[in-house]
Amino acid sequence: MSRRLCVGALSALLLVLPFEARRPTLPVFGLEMTVLEVVAAVATAALLFLGRERLGPILRRPPLPLALLASYVAASALSAATAPMNRVLAAKFVLRMAASAVLALAVAAAPRDAARRGLTALAAACAIVAALAILEGAGVFALDPFLDRFRAGAYWIGTSRRATAGSENPNLAAAMLLYGLVPAVGAAALQRAPGRLAVPLTALFGLGLLFTYSRGGLAALTVALVVLGLALHFRARAGARAPVLSVLALVAVTIAFGVAKGPRGSRLYAGGGAPSHAVTYAPGEAFLSLAPREVRQVQLTLTNTGTAAWSVASLGCTWRRAEGTLATDWQATSVCPATRVPRAAPAETVNVRAEIRAPAAEGHYLLVWDLSADGWALSSRGVAPATVPSVVSRDPASARPFSYSAPPETWRRGRAELWRAAVAMWREHPLTGIGPDNFRWAHAANASGPSGDTHETLIPANNLFLEAAATTGTLGLLALVGTLSATARAAWRSLQAAPPGTADAVWAAVLLALTVGVAVHGTVDTLLGFTAHYLFLGLVVGAASAPDRPRNISLPGPGDSASAC
Repeated sequence: MSRRLCVGALSALLLVLPFEARRPTLPVFGLEMTVLEVVAAVATAALLFLGRERLGPILRRPPLPLALLASYVAASALSAATAPMNRVLAAKFVLRMAASAVLALAVAAAPRDAARRGLTALAAACAIVAALAILEGAGVFALDPFLDRFRAGAYWIGTSRRATAGSENPNLAAAMLLYGLVPAVGAAALQRAPGRLAVPLTALFGLGLLFTYSRGGLAALTVALVVLGLALHFRARAGARAPVLSVLALVAVTIAFGVAKGPRGSRLYAGGGAPSHAVTYAPGEAFLSLAPREVRQVQLTLTNTGTAAWSVASLGCTWRRAEGTLATDWQATSVCPATRVPRAAPAETVNVRAEIRAPAAEGHYLLVWDLSADGWALSSRGVAPATVPSVVSRDPASARPFSYSAPPETWRRGRAELWRAAVAMWREHPLTGIGPDNFRWAHAANASGPSGDTHETLIPANNLFLEAAATTGTLGLLALVGTLSATARAAWRSLQAAPPGTADAVWAAVLLALTVGVAVHGTVDTLLGFTAHYLFLGLVVGAASAPDRPRNISLPGPGDSASAC
């Protein structure tokens, strides 16, 4: 009975893992928790209670992956306590990482087949994600009211819709599809005819991922499937056919998708339609004088100087100090709310009224406006933003215009600039960093200024490891890299210990491939700040840390009953 309850609790959590609605939230101990977070807390508590007899030995001699994940939580806590800014936000990130570590402990103490069946449930949930992504990417706009429960709005790349499929943004959806397909291919490896399951599932998941236009997600999935195939080739004999067929199917689907979309309609190709988007700005006022925290409506005239119409566009702004650094006091409103911009054809001019709120501190500032059109932050494509010199003073009437310089390096944005910014922050705070989750608030002090992202004006480093170095320092970076390395090593050792061709060998290979996939995707995206993804890390670490047990439990097949738990 206890085994069955463990399987049910973890499977229930993983069935809802890909779907975290932004509303409603529930107040719990002063925190606003989403439904997914509440489900995760209940499921983790149930697993800890049901596995309480196995907790003692694990806590007395914690497996290395668990110990290193706990050390990452400790490094994050130390960094949050010494952070130069936003300590409350940093503390919330520490709580997320602690939740990941506690779930890892609970999974390690649960029966081994709980994680296996849970991953099977996750694969089923991710099949729904894939179907949603295909429908969304194909232009079924009737889904928008449902999808808007999980995101701030639709994403575009050029003139193509980027699928979010129940996630907050397309890159998160792409990662979720990786989490689902790898276990599904592992299940196919245990079938007599693996291609019958692996090929159609890969076509479904692969097409859904392609509609997210996430190149990092596609690369990570390909590497994960290759690792799965190599691991099974050496330890599970014929089981390697499933990932080989899956890779071939993924390549075929990618080629077909690229041919259908064409080089200018797909972000998978260089260029992807971005040169068609350009704008010139004409602010209504060439100089602003405001009182601290003053709210004001301002007017801008925008002219579409590109060759394509703006389908979906918004105007965002940031406050920068006169010397070019971002006003990083987030409570002083260093970022303005995004303002929707009407559709504009080439050469068409539109007028926009936007609301701004002045920073709290007096001083000389630059108000920097940046347009995001059809998924492109135009400053990241070389289009100079509008810059309005501003003075914040308790006596606005006495303020006078001032001279300033805004060279391209102060506003141009891209991954390379973000990575350089992360390295610069790491050098400035080498041991404990600037505080967890603080990169997105401070990055413009070292790299590009305004973000024109349609839905989130501040952006992460787009590299899990560099962001860890910048925000939690060398201590956090070593702990995070150590966690992933130890998890991969534990999965590899389980693979070597398992009899070839058994379910134990296959699922050890699945855990190894998932760990590698997370690491590869982490080189181009930052995922750990989102509930589903830090919980998934805890699941993989916990499953790899589960103590060896003599019983070899095979993968549940279609005809197995629930009593097989």
